[in-house]
Amino acid sequence: MRNQAPRPVYLLMFFFIAISLAYQLLAIVSLPVGFFDLRHQVKEAFQTDFYEPVVTTVHEPAKTTGLEKGDRLESIDGKPFSSHAQLQAIRWYADPGESLHLVVISFSRL
Repeated sequence: MRNQAPRPVYLLMFFFIAISLAYQLLAIVSLPVGFFDLRHQVKEAFQTDFYEPVVTTVHEPAKTTGLEKGDRLESIDGKPFSSHAQLQAIRWYADPGESLHLVVISFSRL
């Protein structure tokens, strides 16, 4: 006589497979949306170093405000700047025309 696995093991396996499939479907949908800019994300006015809060590239909208390459970001909209991911999240939910309040330390003007 074969020894069968108890019912809870099958239920756990079913939930694991269901969660894995849901995760994969979410990734399939979100990758093209982000990659092809289907949400019409706000364009980057400046870019930062991935590991440090230092401005590496400044595009035209940010140049007019006085932001320069090498400036150090301290906070965005009153929240201490922690990572590049924070800037990406702000861009993801921003609407065109919205303004950001940046606190910047500029070493070139000291």
